[in-house]
Amino acid sequence: MKASTKTLLLRVASVVQRVLLPLRLKYSKKLAGQRIYFDPATDIGMHLVALGGFEKHALALCADYIKPDGVVIDVGANIGTHTVHFAQLARAGTVICLEPARATFTALLRNVAHLPNVVPLNVALSDANGVKTFFIASDNAYSGLKDTGRKPIVSQEPVACYRADEILPALLCERRVDLVKIDVEGFETQVLQGMQQLLRSQRPVIFCEICADQRQNLDPAATVQFCVSLGYEAFVLTGSKLLPAGLHSDEYQNYFFIPRPTTAA
Repeated sequence: MKASTKTLLLRVASVVQRVLLPLRLKYSKKLAGQRIYFDPATDIGMHLVALGGFEKHALALCADYIKPDGVVIDVGANIGTHTVHFAQLARAGTVICLEPARATFTALLRNVAHLPNVVPLNVALSDANGVKTFFIASDNAYSGLKDTGRKPIVSQEPVACYRADEILPALLCERRVDLVKIDVEGFETQVLQGMQQLLRSQRPVIFCEICADQRQNLDPAATVQFCVSLGYEAFVLTGSKLLPAGLHSDEYQNYFFIPRPTTAA
């Protein structure tokens, strides 16, 4: 699809979205062979209606890194649009998906109910354990551990928060992780810091959204540099291609961190 056609479709869908917002309708469509239920008035729902999918290029790239018996960690799973794709790729493996918001987690459960290789967890990841405040936005894709100002906050709720290095080893049972996807509205640095032992030892590919808009990630360069310090090369997804990461631009928010080849001693 041409960029101009995609932009036009999204503009039309945005107008429709504003009309649908008060109605709170539920639509459904098939993704990766699994029926997904969603609210068309959300931004993710708008993409599903207008474009037939969400982050197709990124998901296609993820397929290069996920083995049929692999393990995928989906941090910030939302309603499961990425999870169902990961589950199809890792048919004989496991997808551990984490979504802290209670209402969104209920929607996630509905969408992955018939996938035996998916383990959904109603918790958040960060750099410290404890109970933290989770900000529920009017569009669930923008909810998070801080109010970024991108969408109005309609409520707050306490969530259980853990370091990945504390809880994931017991779930993995020494199985290797192929890919970690992170979409946490500005808290990606803290999530990465809380799983650095896993990243150093297992070296999975990292697919991470980084956005500097308003109060999200205040220092994207520091997030990128942290991953580089763990032995990764940084790339941004531009269209369907990966290019070496340079100065951050919110036009390209999807980063892939690929482990640098190790040399034998």
